[in-house]
Amino acid sequence: MPAYLPASWTRLIYYLEQWGVNIPRKDAWARVIKRSFENVSYANGLVYIDPQKPYVGYGYHDNIAVTGYDLMTSLVMHRGFVRAAELFKQNASLETLSRWNELADGMKNNIWRLFDKEISGFAAGSKDCHQFDVWANGLAYTYVTDEKMKKTIGEFYIMNKTRIFKYGFTRQIAEETGWQRLLGRHESPVGIYMNGGFWATGTGYVLPALADIDQQLAGDILKDLLSNLPKYHYTEWVDMNGKESDAKRFLMAIALPMLGIKSLLENKPLIEYF
Repeated sequence: MPAYLPASWTRLIYYLEQWGVNIPRKDAWARVIKRSFENVSYANGLVYIDPQKPYVGYGYHDNIAVTGYDLMTSLVMHRGFVRAAELFKQNASLETLSRWNELADGMKNNIWRLFDKEISGFAAGSKDCHQFDVWANGLAYTYVTDEKMKKTIGEFYIMNKTRIFKYGFTRQIAEETGWQRLLGRHESPVGIYMNGGFWATGTGYVLPALADIDQQLAGDILKDLLSNLPKYHYTEWVDMNGKESDAKRFLMAIALPMLGIKSLLENKPLIEYF
């Protein structure tokens, strides 16, 4: 099971209830969510993926063998635990609620373990893929209180903007060699898909951080995205030469940029929508 799913299911149920839907059998749901959270491994407050048994962490890293401490999955799971503790406060035991709150606090307080000044920001993983994760740094930026760390991340985006951004779309990684390790049958050549493709989805992740770092750059990228999304048929991703993928009208190509814009309009951290 992909590690992030219990957080995503919790988010879905949480929003349905917020929208007035009566959630039946919440006690049973609480038990299911509890079991799902327990299927994920943790170490030192973060999600931990065994390098010897890599599997899918966060969904948009589906063919990347991020191992060790997993940044993106930990960020999303943090929000899952926060929501689960609120959603099931009348349905889960005090012991379970305490455990969820403990894990939520641990993830927020331990992401510094993945910050590496030598790569100028947060690494995707502490073992495999110890590389600057463009999307995840945008999401993690919310929790950075150290101004020097914020400046370091900002300088990376600005210095690598021609590698990271194209047509308003955003790569996951700036290195020309791509991710250090991919998952088995999902090998993809450098320059396409996760190993070099440009995604509208990714722009949603980085837009609020970019607006804080360089408002002009954020505005230019958003203008490019709004111009090119229809041109490229709301595709899942495009390659270096602007060739679009076969997946057209890709929902997340619209949803994530909208979430980034919503974060700016409502002046709320992007992570709070996860």
